[in-house]
Amino acid sequence: MYNGLIKPKEQINVPLIKSNKRWILRILLSLIMQENTQTTIIRKLSSHDRYARLRAALYEYNKIFKSTHVLNMINDIKLRKAIKTARNRTEAYHQLQGLIRKVYHGVFKGKRIIDNAVSAHAARLAANCVIGYNSTLLNILYKKLVEEDAPQGILDKFRKISPVAWTHITFTGRYSFRKSDGKIDLEAMIEALEEKFRKSLGVKG
Repeated sequence: MYNGLIKPKEQINVPLIKSNKRWILRILLSLIMQENTQTTIIRKLSSHDRYARLRAALYEYNKIFKSTHVLNMINDIKLRKAIKTARNRTEAYHQLQGLIRKVYHGVFKGKRIIDNAVSAHAARLAANCVIGYNSTLLNILYKKLVEEDAPQGILDKFRKISPVAWTHITFTGRYSFRKSDGKIDLEAMIEALEEKFRKSLGVKG
């Protein structure tokens, strides 16, 4: 009898899981090998009554992972912070994609399924380019701070800067790159940004 502070709501039906072990393993392997998606599997299991026991067994099996996850969340504050940070970054990434689709209204839209799929990939590509651009700048600046023996507190603050940012990027307008011959002077941009970063982080040049 369990007498701990946190009491379980119900017991997991272990015999049901064991009786469907073979089919559960086949489903897990198909997911690992990317032969099927979760949506497809759930749809198939919900389409016929003969899969009722297997579907119930999967739900019971999932309770094990859910319970373990909840207990780890309660016991580990670092895990809670890490998950919160990951969720914030995911939400920021989705917001960036939403902004791109909103700015270029009519461009990333389509009436057919294939058109919408292409538009979604185009928005993700643009978002990934922004993140790649930000990551390149942040990485170079971070290396400079390390080489100059910046205080650990400053480095910790710098590492918290998210590459998923777009306030410094203008998505609208008409641009001309003829004078630069298509070459981007990354070092010049880094030098301009470095001064602002140093002021905001309290680092002397």
